[in-house]
Amino acid sequence: MVGGVGERCAHGDRSLSPDVTRVDKRATIVVPSLGDYRVGVVRSWLQERAVKRIAWNTMADARTFTMTVSVGEVVDVQLGGWITETSNLDLSKIPAGPPVTIDVGDVRVINSIGCRDWMQFLTAVCSQSPSVTIRRLSPMFAFHASTIRNLLARAQVESMLLPWACSACEHYVELLQDAKAKIPATSSCPKCRGEMVLDTFTGVYDNIENLRV
Repeated sequence: MVGGVGERCAHGDRSLSPDVTRVDKRATIVVPSLGDYRVGVVRSWLQERAVKRIAWNTMADARTFTMTVSVGEVVDVQLGGWITETSNLDLSKIPAGPPVTIDVGDVRVINSIGCRDWMQFLTAVCSQSPSVTIRRLSPMFAFHASTIRNLLARAQVESMLLPWACSACEHYVELLQDAKAKIPATSSCPKCRGEMVLDTFTGVYDNIENLRV
């Protein structure tokens, strides 16, 4: 259900193992086989936690990528896993003409080459469809979309998965949010009923209009 009550997943108290250090107030994530990955400016424990979660996601899915397409009056596309240089964003599976919805809620990682390939793919989809809708914009996608202006081309964001963390019990959960609805300042923790706040970098969700062109 859209609006902040649909719980996608909860990592609970899972220990986040990637090695995270601070270098000149910037977060440096050391990921085996991928080297150092620098992201964001760490100003709080919550942002440091967000950095660790990004690192955990980077190792979690073993570079798998999935793409399923259901063709009807509306073409439904569901993407999952990693979008990288090895991912096959197959435009030939999507017929020209019908409206298209793309669910990216299960995308855990998208690297720089993945961003390039995704933008080429989405621009092509937009050029052959009267409307393209993005559903369940994942935290990783939202992070990149807040800094890369044309990441979502002319697609419209319908819903997002907002990352929430509880400072009391460190519970983490992603909740479905209607993109047109105002994002609440806090949410109730389903584990301890404490107060949860957005577990991401400052400004990512400040203005949803920044997430599309």
